[in-house]
Amino acid sequence: MKRNEYRVLLQAEDLLAVDKPPGIPTVGRESLETWVKANFPGFRPCHRLDAMTGGVVLFAKGAAYQHATALFLERRVEKRYWALTQGRVASGIYTHYLEKCAGGMVRAAKTRSPRGRTAVAEFKTRLAQGDLALVRCLPHTGRTH
Repeated sequence: MKRNEYRVLLQAEDLLAVDKPPGIPTVGRESLETWVKANFPGFRPCHRLDAMTGGVVLFAKGAAYQHATALFLERRVEKRYWALTQGRVASGIYTHYLEKCAGGMVRAAKTRSPRGRTAVAEFKTRLAQGDLALVRCLPHTGRTH
């Protein structure tokens, strides 16, 4: 999908929901945010998705922006993801300790370090066939997993 072919799923006076394809950053140069600002002045992203994650991103402006970002910060919004995996994933709650490395990369560590941040996510295999599985993912901490 080209950057000028984003799908707007909902457009209201102060809210905008856009389908972000994988491989495009939410914010920064050449991002979904750049396209929204050019086509819908005043709208700002209320949250982010990792560049390689596709899904719905909510943009808002004015009081709606303040309200929506507060909901995300207070963890009152439940994010749900679906993943198609090669290999099976045991259902359960997983805790990882993430550390930023040189160049902005993130790596998982077995134990928490002073530089690390805890990431918690719940995974539930919904369907498995052969070596493929459809997994529902519920991030609890909102960090890269």
